[in-house]
Amino acid sequence: MPKKIQRKLKKAHYELQKSEEKFRLAFLTSPDAININRLEDGIYLDINEGFTNLMGYTREETVGRSSIELQIWNNTEDRAILRKELEEKGFVENLEAKFRAKNGEIKIGLMSARILNLNDENIILSITRDVTEREMAKKALERLLTAIEHSAETIVITDINGNIEYVNPVFEKLTGYSREEAMGQNPKILKSGQHDRIFYRDMWQTILSGKTWQGRIINRKKDGTLFTEEATISPVFENNGAISNFVAVKRDITEELRMAEQYQQSQKMESIGTLAGGIAHDFNNILFPIMGHTEMLMDDIPQENPLRESLDQIFSASIRARDLVKQILTFSRQESSEAKLIKIQHIAKEALKLIRSSIPATIEIKHNINSDCRAVKADPTQIHQIIMNLTTNAFHAMEETGGEMTVTLSEVQLHGFKSDTPHLQNDFKSNSPDLLHDFKTDTPEILHGFNINAPALPPGQYVCLTVSDTGEGIPEEIITKIFDPFFTTKKEGKGTGMGLSVVHGIVKNAGGDIQVVSKPGKGTVFSIYLPIAENFSDTKIENSKKTLRYGTEKILLLDDEESIIKMEKPILEKMGYQVTSHTSVFEALDDFRSDSKKFDLIITDMAMPKLSGKQLAIEMLKIRPDIPILICTGFSDNISEDDALSIGIKAFLMKPFSMNELSEKIRDILDRSDILDS
Repeated sequence: MPKKIQRKLKKAHYELQKSEEKFRLAFLTSPDAININRLEDGIYLDINEGFTNLMGYTREETVGRSSIELQIWNNTEDRAILRKELEEKGFVENLEAKFRAKNGEIKIGLMSARILNLNDENIILSITRDVTEREMAKKALERLLTAIEHSAETIVITDINGNIEYVNPVFEKLTGYSREEAMGQNPKILKSGQHDRIFYRDMWQTILSGKTWQGRIINRKKDGTLFTEEATISPVFENNGAISNFVAVKRDITEELRMAEQYQQSQKMESIGTLAGGIAHDFNNILFPIMGHTEMLMDDIPQENPLRESLDQIFSASIRARDLVKQILTFSRQESSEAKLIKIQHIAKEALKLIRSSIPATIEIKHNINSDCRAVKADPTQIHQIIMNLTTNAFHAMEETGGEMTVTLSEVQLHGFKSDTPHLQNDFKSNSPDLLHDFKTDTPEILHGFNINAPALPPGQYVCLTVSDTGEGIPEEIITKIFDPFFTTKKEGKGTGMGLSVVHGIVKNAGGDIQVVSKPGKGTVFSIYLPIAENFSDTKIENSKKTLRYGTEKILLLDDEESIIKMEKPILEKMGYQVTSHTSVFEALDDFRSDSKKFDLIITDMAMPKLSGKQLAIEMLKIRPDIPILICTGFSDNISEDDALSIGIKAFLMKPFSMNELSEKIRDILDRSDILDS
């Protein structure tokens, strides 16, 4: 054989040996599992150390056996896929399959295989990379992402510069920004303006130093609404200790804060109610003799006497004071209202006198009260409360700048529920011409801008009360919240945020509606619509003059206040009754016990030292179950009318009361008792 050919053969043999050595080294040292199987029956011909490390089987345990015999495949479907692709294509790439190791542990491998011919025999050369940890990490990451996506808290991930890289669905729902809108933006898009630069500087210094920042942040939604979050912002570190990201986990606590504030306010109101009750009792005991003695003088002094006008003023002021106390109790205790047929014009005029004396001269008060307005059915004290609340709000709106307050009262005809009802704007114009004319001419869009609709009331005739001011106005973004309980824009000490909420509740309970139109820098108009009472007569209306009703029965009168006894006893005697009076509850009880038949009626105060009127009534009813008892109290929380009736007390009167009210109540009790006895 020529030497040249010999050299080529020798070189080829060398190269083959070299190639085989490389394969052998790669086969033996590869960290991946490499195995050679016979195509015909799948018998293992050889495995490397990587296979042993992955599956736990030694070479001796594996060679000569098949994968089926060793039960290596966790899912037989994976083996079927491998066989099918090898038969069709002769190779398989990156088949992910689960294998069962010798110890039963499930391994995840990424397999590539190819059919080769070795020594005239078809074999399968397979290389499998262990991706168990990677897949487990992937699954864990997927679980983590799912948890983040379904978290009840807002989660935001930013880069080192604060640019947003991820937000979860809660962020989208809470802020109004979609994920697409937020990505790449800075969290400054939520900045509310409620925190100063030092707040943000301290936050950034904390997280950039590798520490976690915790605190509350007031942010602003896409629609401008403010909300408060409890936030924890933490740095995310790379393996080398460098900060790569920041993650913020935040919880919306706006509702919690509102509820906490509401609870605090309710606690405050409860304390105020307790205080008001004590004050009301004492004040009513002072007021009661003033009213009683004034009434007696009015009864004795003829109408034409010059002193009569002064007495009328004293009595009217006493009635106002009594109603004011009732208003305080109604507000602080939420007592049940008493709807009556009333003419609002009388209450409006009285309220205007009161408000006029309490506001500075920088605010001009105008009024246009139609004296011919017909009656409505409402609680007079609550109507007074409405006027006082609205005029007080108007005063606060102009307190610093001065201005003009206008109160009007008129009758209007409403035509239905439509928001484009023409009469509404005419009503607004007629009720407060200056302000609404300014709105109509200078800024005609105001009525549309604030969505001022017709009152949500059925067609009919209504009394319309408006209170307008030329103050700072109400911003558009909060006008829908002004009737919410405890919502207020006033400075601390200027109000609790309950005023308009109470007004709204009173108006709705009376079957009416309230509308508001406002423009910042121009002013505000509140319009209240109350239905006119049908088929009323003036004789039914509250405060109409009645004649005293007289009697001759014997009355036991008890009150621990001597001034009240000195006033009430002569009034009762003037009505014709025979009166025995006591200021000591025990003396009164002894007197009654000695001869209970000599009395036809017991009139007793409720709040007395050592023994209350309720306890006294129980003792007296034990002695004589049929004795009529009238309880008088300056504070209804001491006993309700239902409580009084349940223990056998015949009637219940709130101090201070008029002679007419007392005479009516006495005759009702005694005449009813006579009917039952007959």
